[in-house]
Order: sequence, then C-alpha cells, then structure tokens
Amino acid sequence: MRSIGLPELLVIFGVVFMLALPVALIALMLVMSHRKKRLTTSVRACPNCGQHIPSQASFCSLCGKRVV
Repeated sequence: MRSIGLPELLVIFGVVFMLALPVALIALMLVMSHRKKRLTTSVRACPNCGQHIPSQASFCSLCGKRVV
C-alpha cells in the first residue's frame, strides 16, 4: 500500500476547497440578508411600560399588556 504524497494532498485540498467555497458564500449571503432584515424591523414602545417591542407584536414581551 502506497502513502499519499504531497501532490495528491494538494489536489485533495484543492477539490475540497473548490466545493466548500460556494457553500460558504451562500451561507454568508443568507446570514447577511437575515441580519439586514432584523436591523430594518421597526420598533415601537409599549404604552404601558415603555419596553421596546417589534411593531408587528400584539403583546408586550415585558408586561404582557395587549398593544394595538
């Protein structure tokens, strides 16, 4: 049985890198788009306690009061 030499290891590394790079770029794009959505979500204050809550929330996460 023959051991794997440096040229073979470089080829294996190159193939793995070329396969993993597109996957990593797609994952990075998904994370960045999710972060951008999260940062652009509008926020308002609860009229009862002043807690910052998302504008689409029906109830305050701190005091539980229904917000309109």
